[in-house]
Amino acid sequence: MRIVSLVMIVGALCTRVAEAAPCTDLATIRQNVEGACPCAGQSSPKAYKQCVKTKLKADGVKGSCKKQMMMTAGKSICGKSGFVVCCTAGKKGKVVKSAKCKGTACTSGPGGGFSLFPLTGADCSAAGDCPTTTTTSTTTTTLGETTTTTTTLPNLCSGGFPNGSMDAGEECDDNNLNPVDGCTAECTICGNQTITPPEQCDDGNLVSGDGCDANCRPTGCGNNLVVAPETCDDGNTSDADSCPSDCIIDPCTPMSGTDAPASVTVAGSDNIGAITLLVDYPEGKVSILGSGTSIPIGVITDTPGLSSVTPNDYDHALQAFAQDSSSTLLGVLFKIHFETCEGASAIVANDFSCTVIDAADPTGSVIPASSLTCAVTVP
Repeated sequence: MRIVSLVMIVGALCTRVAEAAPCTDLATIRQNVEGACPCAGQSSPKAYKQCVKTKLKADGVKGSCKKQMMMTAGKSICGKSGFVVCCTAGKKGKVVKSAKCKGTACTSGPGGGFSLFPLTGADCSAAGDCPTTTTTSTTTTTLGETTTTTTTLPNLCSGGFPNGSMDAGEECDDNNLNPVDGCTAECTICGNQTITPPEQCDDGNLVSGDGCDANCRPTGCGNNLVVAPETCDDGNTSDADSCPSDCIIDPCTPMSGTDAPASVTVAGSDNIGAITLLVDYPEGKVSILGSGTSIPIGVITDTPGLSSVTPNDYDHALQAFAQDSSSTLLGVLFKIHFETCEGASAIVANDFSCTVIDAADPTGSVIPASSLTCAVTVP
């Protein structure tokens, strides 16, 4: 079972159009993009930008976050031949032709955070050295408040990425970013029974599924390695992205023309102007017509009084935001019309769960999520 997130944009709910809010989660978005669009695999700048655009759409990234990511992707080294990230003392690196670099020439590679360089972190050092650490981010949401924790991990590679040359301090360097070939993207040897950070385990082999996987991270969802029965693994355990928190997307063959409706209801405060919900639905039993933000009219219905509902489907979870400035959002918020999966049993209420993540009144003031409840009902 997965989670539907109705992401709200809280602001002054008035007649004027609000200005786009600044993007506050660039680190996490960047990490997701780097995992989906590895720099070393891009055939051209156009292909790279298209990959980034597709990933942002799949993850429901819009507004200022999408704009900033696409602008930076346009300046990236990915897919460009004969270019380097040039580091000079105390400044961020710039993408220039190799011959024009008067400082330290750094080659692209997501192991050193270069695929969207230099959007966040990965600044050149005061000595003009290339970055030698890997930055990862974890986002958690508690009682409506989202917190992003950024961790800088050790990286032994000279310049921050494998370059095929054994340099001082490296345990290995095989000039690739394959995480399961015994030499990690951070130039540590995996499988030698010695845990060298950022390795989290090392059991002396390159077998996955035995407690320590072939990338020297503990077996389990969120280690960025797909190991059966997982069907995906994007390096985190969030439901609000293209891979669910258990790393398993149940198969479904949708039956065209079928309709399995489910209603989402809200209870609690009588002064709700906008709300964020997380609704877990059984993607092995039902499917939503369309994908991403391309959801046809008629999938979301019964939205009495709502001024705005924008759905975004991850194929295992639906994200949208709902708001209204003229009436309170209580009772039936909206109805989702699913297609049934071939051979699946009928959905029941226990197949779903619902959690309120964020809420605000019509003036934009935050309402504690703990004071609200939501539920999913089926006919």
